[in-house]
Amino acid sequence: MFLFNLLLSQGIFPESMKIAKVIPLFKKGDSAMPENYRPISLLSVFSKLLEKLVHVRVYCFWTKFNVLYDYQFGFRKNHSTDLALLDVMDTCYSNLAAGNKAVGYYLIFRKLLTR
Repeated sequence: MFLFNLLLSQGIFPESMKIAKVIPLFKKGDSAMPENYRPISLLSVFSKLLEKLVHVRVYCFWTKFNVLYDYQFGFRKNHSTDLALLDVMDTCYSNLAAGNKAVGYYLIFRKLLTR
């Protein structure tokens, strides 16, 4: 722990630990198409431990000082995307029960690759 605290306090991270092995991971579809793969970086154990330490400290800070928006559902404990959907449905049902109309707009973003 001393070494990690020293690195963080001085803002230093060894160059040798910045190296990652990047491999393509197949998602779905035609295996001959490059867009059906996503890159995965394999890091050293040291890098992963430091990343986890920073994550815990930052998340604790955000929680302690109430920095995160209440309706930030992704990437948070006890705030799943299922809860986001339930919140939207609850809002719609409440408005319909009050005689209001509910309208939903849905956007799907997809990264397009050009060759």
